[in-house]
Amino acid sequence: MKNRRATEEPPEIITDPGRIYKIIHHTYQQRALLTALFPEKTYRNDKGNSIIVAINRENKELLINKLSPEQAHTRFIKERNIILISLLNGVEIAFKAELKSLINEKEDTYYLVKLPEKVSYHQKRGTYRADTKNHAPIPISILLDDGSQLNGVIDDISYGGLAISFEHHLPLSLQINKTLASCSFTIPEEQNVVCELDIRFIQHTYEKTAPKIGAKFGIIAKDDHQKVMQFVMRLERLKRRRSYQ
Repeated sequence: MKNRRATEEPPEIITDPGRIYKIIHHTYQQRALLTALFPEKTYRNDKGNSIIVAINRENKELLINKLSPEQAHTRFIKERNIILISLLNGVEIAFKAELKSLINEKEDTYYLVKLPEKVSYHQKRGTYRADTKNHAPIPISILLDDGSQLNGVIDDISYGGLAISFEHHLPLSLQINKTLASCSFTIPEEQNVVCELDIRFIQHTYEKTAPKIGAKFGIIAKDDHQKVMQFVMRLERLKRRRSYQ
């Protein structure tokens, strides 16, 4: 299909402590559900669910809520290692968690685990990419590290990211894996979206086509991501109606 990726890229393995903290903190802020798997598989193949309750960056620790169901909790106490997986804004993150101590407060139980040293960051590529070229241009503004502003136009958009074209050559300081921390655009119906973008493709100069950036959403507020998803669905419905005309 024209607007779908044929294959998925392998996950990115993140080891930068600052970026790991940012990802984990965003997962905590969104109260994203964590699925817990065990490294050692058994015939039961136990798994559980939890959420992050607190983060202590200085001590490099996470506080995780007690796993449910009870058999997952019992097994974690025994084996002391799990793999935590969460899907957030179209990105699957996964990391290993080692139990440091068990904390009981009144009727609640928590786990104190180490902040991970490595996180698997996997952008799901099965999402529909909606072409915006047949609609009014959607400008996007990017604030760079030096305080200058980069202005482009969104070519297509999906639940997980977008593609942007530019009139002028792009600074060589922009490279794959660089995070654009301050980006904003307004989709139809005057809905402003503010987000962080992680560059996954870049064409700095004119090479048959205009300079381009392909990026996936990094940190984006839940409400803003909902606006993006609703817009993509509207574009998909419009494309379907046109195909029947």
